[in-house]
Amino acid sequence: TVAADDTQLRYWVKVAGSEKVMGKLVSDAAIPERGGWCHLPAHFVARMSYRLFESSPFAEEIETRCQFGYYHGLIDTYISEKGTADIVARVFDHCRTLPGAINRVRCMQGVGEGLAIYTNYELPTALRLCDSFTETRREKDICYIGIFMKNAFTSYDIFATRGEIGMIGKNPHFPCNVLSEDERVREMCYYVQPLIMLQLYNNDFDKVIAACLSAPENMKTYCISGVGFSAAVPPALPDARQAFSVCDKVPKSGTYSRECATGVIEMFAYIWGSGFNEEARRFCTLLDKKEQEICLSYAASFKE
Repeated sequence: TVAADDTQLRYWVKVAGSEKVMGKLVSDAAIPERGGWCHLPAHFVARMSYRLFESSPFAEEIETRCQFGYYHGLIDTYISEKGTADIVARVFDHCRTLPGAINRVRCMQGVGEGLAIYTNYELPTALRLCDSFTETRREKDICYIGIFMKNAFTSYDIFATRGEIGMIGKNPHFPCNVLSEDERVREMCYYVQPLIMLQLYNNDFDKVIAACLSAPENMKTYCISGVGFSAAVPPALPDARQAFSVCDKVPKSGTYSRECATGVIEMFAYIWGSGFNEEARRFCTLLDKKEQEICLSYAASFKE
């Protein structure tokens, strides 16, 4: 796509405007073989729009297309380029005013992504900044997840070709195994870590699940939940049966199946939005009878 090359992107955003370029991304994503994938390219459209026109992340209307990719791109660029304490605090305050819990989550995730870029992927520093500006445990978790997701995405070609280098290694547990002793930080890291594992193992979920089961005992369930999250992550269009086929691979012992299902529902709700709530319900009905009610109740708890 045009977003893959900064020179072309600058030209087209300057000539046609970000609205038309976003429209092109959305129409391209509708082509079946592209799988609905425009979230990451939309980040770069937003970056260019900010640099050319100083587009604001504080607009009343939030750009929701491409799974909020443009909106995330505006937030993370604004923070990474203006990252003073006052600016970060202002964005967090803005997130808290947004209508709808999911919109607030998406906004705060974008702040975490911005902190990752601002600190040049020095994750310990970015995590400390999360701690400085968040007010609740939930806000911290979302900010942490934003940092870890942005770090994970640097293993994808669209970021790597631009020289964005995160904390990525050949060890499937890195960087979770070298970060803070704060258990909650490591839990959120392992929740996102399957995104990195999928790159290491060429999208082989069997190997990813095996790697999760080799994590420290108290981290395994978070990693398995991340398997479900990753099974529903773009570029795959949300597909209940596809996600179920992944979760069906996890051990039936303990709560692993439930944790995987939780990750699927969270991805469907947070990234794909309310339009895909029906797909989340379809996923729940594929589970064992005893798990269906729990899954359906959890899916119903996500409201825009």
